[in-house]
Amino acid sequence: MGADRITRRVHLATEVTVPYLEQGDPRSAAVLLLHAWVESSACFDRLLPALPPTLHVFAMDQRGHGDADKPADGYALANFADDIEAFMDAVGLQSAVLLGSSSGGYVAQQVAIQVPHRVEGLVLLGAPRSLQGRPAFAGEVDRLTDPVDPTWVEESLTWFPRYQHVPDWYIKDRIHDGVRVPAHVWIAGLTGLTTAVPPSESATITAPTLIIWGEHDELLPPQDGHLLAAAIPGSRLSVYQDTGHLVLWEQPERVASDLAEFVAGLLTSDENSARSRNGSAATGAAEDEMRVRPVRALRVHGWPQPQGTDSARATAQFRVLAIKFWGDNWGDRTLGRPWKYKRHRARIPERTAPGHYTWCACNQ
Repeated sequence: MGADRITRRVHLATEVTVPYLEQGDPRSAAVLLLHAWVESSACFDRLLPALPPTLHVFAMDQRGHGDADKPADGYALANFADDIEAFMDAVGLQSAVLLGSSSGGYVAQQVAIQVPHRVEGLVLLGAPRSLQGRPAFAGEVDRLTDPVDPTWVEESLTWFPRYQHVPDWYIKDRIHDGVRVPAHVWIAGLTGLTTAVPPSESATITAPTLIIWGEHDELLPPQDGHLLAAAIPGSRLSVYQDTGHLVLWEQPERVASDLAEFVAGLLTSDENSARSRNGSAATGAAEDEMRVRPVRALRVHGWPQPQGTDSARATAQFRVLAIKFWGDNWGDRTLGRPWKYKRHRARIPERTAPGHYTWCACNQ
């Protein structure tokens, strides 16, 4: 465990308690890691050490998995997505980049259509476009009883051939993950995934998206990756050679590098966009000054308000302004500097109804 990594438990508004780990600079871009069906946040143990400290990373055990609560029901795709939103509320994340491994990427897509304003970007590792229909192994899962047999869990890993070396300790940990998942969660979780309407079919995913696929994925063939990319406007597909479905297991260092590059690209894009808006607005500054006027400024515990020890840090970093919009433009020129995007990267609408108040974070 890294020196800057902490573990906690949090009770969610969806009435489940989940453990999570956190590492990296709290002032940096937030990344939330979502594990696959019948795994746990421990599946990221080889990824986390490879991530730069400039990323503020969270990884949680989802309901029914790891050390999270294991309710009798509530394993539909939408339930998992609701938990992600509730988790972000609980830890004070306004928005984040979501990285989902396999079915964790399916959950990430669902979050992106349920609360698009909270998803800065998606990194999907071997994530399906659709899981509708019963997979070949569904019958075996349906016959499971408690306690789940470790030998059966180990044999189930043969459903996903591997093409890169994966350490024995890591495989044993994933077997342990499977054994800790009760039979009813194996069954209900698979049913929830395979009966859900594919997120990309129910709405358009607008978040910037990187799709990473294994060349030899036998569960989800490469053409599915191209179909997913086609369903998400502006997404980018990267195919890893000599890799199977379990991209995270086989290529953690490469995933870490691609994730860091993806997040850096989002930050650069935001900053360039802010500079462009500032430059194009210079000639109309006098007119806008009449239409966009700051009403009042005050110090509060961050935006959005964080909890616990983070509040003092946020107080030192941010002040919050209430801006009243008299016209259809937004005007950071009234502050004499651009909005600060590097922590929460506030999504300020290009057009806001006259007389509307909104809260915005700016650098002190």
